[in-house]
Amino acid sequence: MKNYKCDMRYYCRIGISIIRQIQTVCGITHIGKTRYAQAALGGIPRRRLSLLVPEGHHVNETDLYLIEIGKKTGKYDHAERSQLSIRRLDRQTVDSMSNVQVVNSGHLVWDQKGPTAEVTIQTWDGGEHIHIASGPVLRTEAIEGAEGARQIIAWHWSRYYTHLRHVDVSDLLETFGFKSDENLNAANRRASRALYKRSRDLGFKKMTLRERFKHGLDTDSPCWQRISDVEARGSATGCGDYTLTVAQATWGV
Repeated sequence: MKNYKCDMRYYCRIGISIIRQIQTVCGITHIGKTRYAQAALGGIPRRRLSLLVPEGHHVNETDLYLIEIGKKTGKYDHAERSQLSIRRLDRQTVDSMSNVQVVNSGHLVWDQKGPTAEVTIQTWDGGEHIHIASGPVLRTEAIEGAEGARQIIAWHWSRYYTHLRHVDVSDLLETFGFKSDENLNAANRRASRALYKRSRDLGFKKMTLRERFKHGLDTDSPCWQRISDVEARGSATGCGDYTLTVAQATWGV
């Protein structure tokens, strides 16, 4: 994975309090040769804490895991966020970690007090809690009725999809509704995906900072750009990716 730095590793078992909070979202990420499913932890926004779990593996209380805590830089805004990855401690993982210092710790647990949650490791003897991450917990209960569903679409549209006109989203505002047994987090993800698809269908592309720089756009320009406009601009530099990377590097004397 690019733009990722691991700060600390721990041997842990996963407490049931954490397992109940894992919410898998769409998307696969690679760290080395291992495929991870992108996930959220409870109601903590993924922009504050990103969670990765092994693809196809059901996290349980019995297995021993390697917990990696690190920082990830966003490719659209270069904002830094915390990332927690959970790796099942099998022979392959042990062999790959032969030259890495790992702390033998305890149980990974979830502690929520009011609107704030904290992820800690409770040491084997129960005498210490190691802070891993914390953050505000979003509401999880669904807003009642059709009006509540419209509020979700309107909230995402007004913040992250302002390139779309009202006529572009009017049908979503009218038809979007809650699915049975769907909490607010899941409804938010589904609303965002619907607006993302609508943007792509209407000829927009969400561009990274690197792509915007390549096409001569300001770094503070909107990440959503109409594809036809970008193609008309061409490359502002006429340079390839390697040249652009070198040009942006900071060199010591």
